[in-house]
Amino acid sequence: MRTQCCQSFNISVYLFSYLKLILFVVLICSTVLSVKASHIKGGEITWQCLGASSGANAGKYVFQLKLYRDCGGVTLAPGGTEPIRVFGHPTITTINCNFISQTDLTPLGCGFTCATAPFGTPGFFEEFLFRSAPVILSGVPPPTGWVFYWDNICCRNAVDNLTGEVNMLIRSKMFSYNGQNANPCFDSSPFFAERPSSLLCIGYEFNYNNAAFDPNFDSLGYSWDFATDGVGWANAVELQFDTMFIGLDTLIFSLANPFPGNPELDSITGQLTVFPQTGIAPQGNFSTVIRIDSYRCNQKIAEVFREIQFSLTTGCVQTTTGINQPPIITPAPFQDSTGAFTSYDTTVFVGDTVSFIASIYELDINLNLTNQVGSLEGIGAEFAANYSNTPPDNCSRPPCAYFTEATVPFQILPPPILTTPLPIKQFRFFWSTSCSHLLTDSSCNSGNATYHFILRLKDDACPNPAYNSRTVSITVKGPLITVDGDTLRTNFPNGTLQWYLNGNALSGETGSALVNAGFGNYTVVATLPGSGCQVSSPGVMAGTVAVDELKMQGMELYIYPNPANDQISIEFNSMKKTNADFVISDLSARTILQKDVSLLVGNNKLKMDLSGLQKGLYIIKLRNSEMEITKKLVLD
Repeated sequence: MRTQCCQSFNISVYLFSYLKLILFVVLICSTVLSVKASHIKGGEITWQCLGASSGANAGKYVFQLKLYRDCGGVTLAPGGTEPIRVFGHPTITTINCNFISQTDLTPLGCGFTCATAPFGTPGFFEEFLFRSAPVILSGVPPPTGWVFYWDNICCRNAVDNLTGEVNMLIRSKMFSYNGQNANPCFDSSPFFAERPSSLLCIGYEFNYNNAAFDPNFDSLGYSWDFATDGVGWANAVELQFDTMFIGLDTLIFSLANPFPGNPELDSITGQLTVFPQTGIAPQGNFSTVIRIDSYRCNQKIAEVFREIQFSLTTGCVQTTTGINQPPIITPAPFQDSTGAFTSYDTTVFVGDTVSFIASIYELDINLNLTNQVGSLEGIGAEFAANYSNTPPDNCSRPPCAYFTEATVPFQILPPPILTTPLPIKQFRFFWSTSCSHLLTDSSCNSGNATYHFILRLKDDACPNPAYNSRTVSITVKGPLITVDGDTLRTNFPNGTLQWYLNGNALSGETGSALVNAGFGNYTVVATLPGSGCQVSSPGVMAGTVAVDELKMQGMELYIYPNPANDQISIEFNSMKKTNADFVISDLSARTILQKDVSLLVGNNKLKMDLSGLQKGLYIIKLRNSEMEITKKLVLD
């Protein structure tokens, strides 16, 4: 009986264990289903290079992970961590990011929050922000770059423009620059100043800008890219576009046409325009990936990808007169070639002031017999805080841009409904350019720098406010030299001029033209009125020997980083053994430092400590008895 009892007990234990296993599996499956109920809509990975003001952390990187998810499901580890995986680095495989914040992106005033919205409500989502501690990345990225990615098994929302989507994988890439070691850091990635939109309404044009900015003022390019699926970068695959059948119509999606509405993405400004037309565009969920490429001296040094999934819906039709239309700005600020105000691009000389007045119109005079409230917002690294001209100037490069009013509220008049749009409010944009607006983190600066200012209008319609973004692009240029035989000219209108030959001021040469120019490297320096700051033109070779002939004579000079804090690396590329002078001078041609160097055939390297020099613009020359090479160096 004892044996039989024990056998019965063992069977019961086995059965109980088996039932527990089944229960465990059920709980796991329930958890997975619960996680899947909170779909990941996308995200992005960026990084910041810490400068000298960070003390002991100077030269390190801080990584940031943003994830976007549907409302109504489980949260993404608030208070916990999320790992950014690293592919291609010889020693570092994971960078842990700590939870920073959870932000509800649900439209305000629509009766719901992310916590109370019914699951799957279009346009209702939230942002989770994770950030790493300062980390060191030593080494030189390979040609394929270091890949930073976040992956998640399951939880990619099913969409109508992709096929085979299961797992979410978000990535960014860091590339080398002139073979420079990434320790200490020399570059911050581009970042997005604007949060994504996850709802588009069928029936009206949508103008939007992700508003990417580069802290180092490197050049940026925008393009569509593929969404990626997989667990681990080695297993990553590009998701292919699908075909959608709507009645007798067939929608074929592709990288050039990733979702309905004929989307157009400006490769320079990032402005997105799409018009999903009524009766043509279908309702559904669609995934998009926008890639930002960062270039310095024509070398790609970073790729940042933002993936976001949005819903296309007819649920925005809720006005007494039809579809809620976005507010508009008119006229455009600048004249085109015909004299009409249709352009959002202009070019000015450094020292000029850019100012224009525009009116805000609300096309929906009445929204369900209630007043509609909207706002104007400026997005850009050069806008002052609160858009105010009150000191201090707290943008990236003062003087800052501002509006005459920080925000511009407007209301819709009550009935009778008018058939023409009402001018609701006027605003003035104001930006005074100065020398700092020509300084870029590029040693190959052409003398121009372009800045993008995004004007975003938004109303308060539910469930999705109507947006209208316009990108104002202003190119600031300094003095440029044109060569006409032995005469050099500049048309720079601001300030006083001084001509230089091989870095030395030419006495009495302060006009807009320099005649009888002999052989050498010429620059012209303009001193702006008021501030007294100085800007220099790029150097121009004049005389009987052409630039290509000088290169054939055998010396080239590379300086990095540029701008620099206190340390620079110099590379001399010489085709023959020679002695040369290495000279640093200020814009007044005063010699700051001079060093004799002996160059061997091939590549010669030198490091130099410039911590004793003040911040500013310097001229660096490498010269021997046959020729001279001139470069500009910025110390910041």
